[in-house]
Amino acid sequence: MLMDYARDYFGTPFSQVGANALDLLVLSEMTNFEYDDDSIGKPMADAIDEAVLPTIENRHGEPVVSLENKEDLELAQLVKRADRYRDAVLRDFEARYVEGSQQFGALAVEQGGMLCVAFRATDLTVTGWHESLKLSENQPTGSQLDAAAFLERNYADWNGPVLVCGHSKGGNLAEFACRELVDRYPDAAGDIVDICSFDGPGLAPHYRDTDAYRLIAPKIHTFIPKSSIVGNIHEHPRAGLAYVDSAKPFVMQHYVYNWKTRGTHLIRAHQTMVGRMTSGLLNLLIDITDDAAKHRIFQTLFAPYRLLGRRLL
Repeated sequence: MLMDYARDYFGTPFSQVGANALDLLVLSEMTNFEYDDDSIGKPMADAIDEAVLPTIENRHGEPVVSLENKEDLELAQLVKRADRYRDAVLRDFEARYVEGSQQFGALAVEQGGMLCVAFRATDLTVTGWHESLKLSENQPTGSQLDAAAFLERNYADWNGPVLVCGHSKGGNLAEFACRELVDRYPDAAGDIVDICSFDGPGLAPHYRDTDAYRLIAPKIHTFIPKSSIVGNIHEHPRAGLAYVDSAKPFVMQHYVYNWKTRGTHLIRAHQTMVGRMTSGLLNLLIDITDDAAKHRIFQTLFAPYRLLGRRLL
């Protein structure tokens, strides 16, 4: 489990055990906090010490925490005290919530001569889940556009290797942002070392059928729990695709703290028949449904939840 990795390796510097996918998964989870503007340029330990869970206001004007993940809180405390991330510095942070249309978060960290950019997953708001479903459409979402702008501005004044990652929707944003960056600056493909998507949907077909995507495809590594649906929406480069084992069944596999680890690796597994059939049917439905119809379906699906407030769960 991710907590096992944290307890076993957070005292080990990168000089002894190199950076790996679990470090990027940790960074992806750290996007789930709101960082103070004054924390920019500070060590991550100080930034985390001042960070809070994101909140929104419900229809009564009362603050509601949009993430209540006790594991994230525990992990953040371990990261704060970790020798492994002692030299990590918060370079940039951005978060945006627009009721009815957008839920976005991004974090940029400097560590050991690397620029690491991570994008936030979907939260518990109706808006967050609604926007995530819209990733299946052919028009970019607000978060995809913001992700591209966030990566570009951090890359603009950086000279060195770049790692980009994200869990769930954040994985899709990582792929989209890199594709957009390389579309504008093809040489950037040489600076991107790795793009890690942790159970994130792939990009829509018209984004994949481009020269920019073909340049970044060898850099994309996708980790999908064996029965997951989310990460199987749209395709990923097969060479970088790995199914991983989970301690929980079906939809609970989307939760990263249920993923099994061994040492510095996620334990590999074969995709289950349930995962293969369910995701296959979902992708077929996406392929035969145009954007206008998808929009009507999504509006109808979330209408009852909006009447109850802004939080889905």
